[in-house]
Amino acid sequence: MDHAQGVLRGARPERTLRVAHLVSSFLHITERWIHAQVRGASGSEALVLNCGRRANETEFPVTRLVSLGDLDPGACAREAGGWERRGVSPTLLRQARRFGCDLVHAHFGPMGTVGVSLAEALGVPLVTSFYGYDVGVLPRDAAWRRAYRRLFACGARFLAEGPVLARSLALLGCPRDRIGLMPLPVTTTEAPAGAPDSEPVVLLCSRLIEKKGVDDSLRAIARARRYTTRGFRTIVAGEGPDLDRLLALRHDLGLDDTVAFVGAVAPSALADLLAQATVLVQMSRVAANGDCEGGAPVILSDAAAAAVPVVATRHCDIPDIVLDGKTGLLVESGDVGGAARALIRLLDDPALRRRLGETARQRALEEFSPAACGARLRLHYEQALASAPRPSARARGPQDAGPAVESYLISFRRRAGDTRGLRRVFRARGYPSGEAAVAVSLITLETRVAASPDLSAGGPLRDSMEDLIAACERVAWGRGRSRRFATLRHDVWTLAYRFASEAERGTAADRQWAFALFDRLSGAPGLTPDLRGGAWFHLARLHLSYGRTVEALASAARCLAFIPAHEAAARLLDAQHKAA
Repeated sequence: MDHAQGVLRGARPERTLRVAHLVSSFLHITERWIHAQVRGASGSEALVLNCGRRANETEFPVTRLVSLGDLDPGACAREAGGWERRGVSPTLLRQARRFGCDLVHAHFGPMGTVGVSLAEALGVPLVTSFYGYDVGVLPRDAAWRRAYRRLFACGARFLAEGPVLARSLALLGCPRDRIGLMPLPVTTTEAPAGAPDSEPVVLLCSRLIEKKGVDDSLRAIARARRYTTRGFRTIVAGEGPDLDRLLALRHDLGLDDTVAFVGAVAPSALADLLAQATVLVQMSRVAANGDCEGGAPVILSDAAAAAVPVVATRHCDIPDIVLDGKTGLLVESGDVGGAARALIRLLDDPALRRRLGETARQRALEEFSPAACGARLRLHYEQALASAPRPSARARGPQDAGPAVESYLISFRRRAGDTRGLRRVFRARGYPSGEAAVAVSLITLETRVAASPDLSAGGPLRDSMEDLIAACERVAWGRGRSRRFATLRHDVWTLAYRFASEAERGTAADRQWAFALFDRLSGAPGLTPDLRGGAWFHLARLHLSYGRTVEALASAARCLAFIPAHEAAARLLDAQHKAA
């Protein structure tokens, strides 16, 4: 069957399928479609096999969940042994066997490479869903290309959200007859409320990263404001590493009073945000490193379900979701002027907005609803089960299984405090000595801190922390394999944050040391918004303790830019403004 058509037909399913969903972390708020697939496949029961830590459990409840992030150091040592010998998690294998799963569904390409050995050990088919970066960026690395060749040889079914992503998979060597289309499901039960006519709201909702084109969206909004007399405000929802740059751009464009950055929005609050929106703008593009949407941002389907018209770009599978002139208006990537004109057109024409929104919602009900997507996913599962058994491709070791398996092996050796095993892995793979030294030093220091958790008094532990930071900063975090050490670098800064937080409660000399470390953290590369925002909050408190009110207010404002819901920083700002 032609993969580009993506149309599956079959008899009504009669038996309950038991599906093990393999994920790297369950679950980031921007990946809510995974939760919809876990709960929504027709006639199935699900077990979530979580290779990382639990996250947002109240937002994404499930009945059965196994998390490798819950393992203690002793269990991590046993876990590492399984990854090193067989390239498979003994914990996940045991739980999947107990569950009696019929197939494994891996979400994202890296989890597919992890799932190959797991599915083979279970004797069940492997289904892998690709979503974007796993097709556009990872295959630039030869190690990922080797891992994907093994995955494509062994997997039973490969799912893409649209025809462009499907073609990209085929170009990587994925067998065309095993590729199927699987739209991302969105909630369609709520009736659209509509935005107030008195104050139009333009919504931007995405991660703040290059491929989302938020800077182009802001430029289009600034241009639209110059050429229309209609007033409107803009809400930017999302978090990401480009926040600093985008805040500066907002100021440069003169949009400080009309554009509000509100941070990440929980799925439970998304409906309220869409109910306020008059228009959604999404200027996606190809990033400098080759990253792209692959398919289409799920917020476009969310907007359709809420009857919100869209201004978006002809990028990847977006034209398959936003039908130009029927459910929204499309421009070329980077066409700021065209986007501004399309935005003005929608703001000035309520009848056009209503027509596009109503058509978009009807299409969402028919194609993107949980029921429609659940039925389609069940048919993909049935096709995987009916396919011929795939050839065995047993890996000789973690290096053959791919970067993801190797990364998990390193992680479990670290969590177990196994410096000898970690050195063995690094030696076998020829890792640069600087990276290996940072990893071993981090494990050693974490072990010492666990034995003596009082970090406020300085001494050898603090000296070791300084040495570790210096070693981390000396390493050239370049391309290829070293990219996988971004997590390691973040863990170094997380431990440094803990040291500084303890030192802040100590003597005057301790607080001075903490201030210097928080200052380094506030500008360190690769930090999460929570960690960077937290560093700015501590700087605000320290500035205040030194009587530097202006600097304290500026630092508290920076904290709120990264963590809009940070109540302590908001109280600090409010108290200082009242005192002034």
